[in-house]
Amino acid sequence: MKPFSVAILALTLALTACHGGELTKIPSEKMKPGADFYFDLPELGMSSRLASKNERKPVQMRVILPTNYRADKPHPVIVHEGGGQGWIDEIAGWKDCLNGLNFILFSVDYSDELKFRDQDFKHALYGLDVIDRSTAIDRGAVFVSGISSGSYGVTAFYRGKEANAFSGFIIMIGGDLMTGPPGYVDPAPVPKGRPVLQVAGEKDLDKASNGVERVVAQQRLHEVLLKNGVDAEFIMQPGAGHEWKADSYPAIRDWIYRKLPGVEMARMNLYSRLADKTALDWRKKWYYQRLAESWLETPTSAKARQVAK
Repeated sequence: MKPFSVAILALTLALTACHGGELTKIPSEKMKPGADFYFDLPELGMSSRLASKNERKPVQMRVILPTNYRADKPHPVIVHEGGGQGWIDEIAGWKDCLNGLNFILFSVDYSDELKFRDQDFKHALYGLDVIDRSTAIDRGAVFVSGISSGSYGVTAFYRGKEANAFSGFIIMIGGDLMTGPPGYVDPAPVPKGRPVLQVAGEKDLDKASNGVERVVAQQRLHEVLLKNGVDAEFIMQPGAGHEWKADSYPAIRDWIYRKLPGVEMARMNLYSRLADKTALDWRKKWYYQRLAESWLETPTSAKARQVAK
């Protein structure tokens, strides 16, 4: 069983039992290079985002595929948790930010039946399971990002057993330590070897619920991450408020490029070693060799190898 499938097995079984016992899968005709579409997930309830617009419709996920998408190629993935009521259209910002990297991008609505902080990361994991059933993904290169309220889902991820589903965490204009008392230290550090990127607005001066300015709370979170030995980096957006600005895209891309080589090359080496160990089983050998070789054909790998030199 795949690593993150274990983390959401109970959720998946409960939802599919209510949905006729069928595992949700995106139809292949939708999964085309450059595709950008919405897909209904009625098993997750009614959409909080659409309810805020007085529309009573099921939870949706928005999926964006790279222009070099191939169903048989294991693509890296970014799972995004939206701000506010779960603004899944923020995922389009990642398409502009990545500028050619071959990531599969998706975001899932929150349900209007629960408070977002009680359920958003479960929806993201469920969406990841749907994507995994629908196409080939590289489970060693799955990053999770969040903006504002969605960033609380990201910090919830790295605290729990679900953290093992992700290669890295991207926290934008939010996250924990906005509600904790001054001097609070996170008792559950990020799992070893998984990097964290924070993106903050210099003018994000509204007070969090603990009375601390948001930008100050994010800086405090960064200090805690470093104290816990986390590979954490911080991008301050000059002049920005509570927003994700395009000016930060190059620095974020640079972080992705720098963090991908280790993930990517480790996966390639793993697949190659597995191919060597399964020499007597030609089917498995071919499969692992194909996974390893597929990375050599992508712009992501070409850039990663260049940076790594």
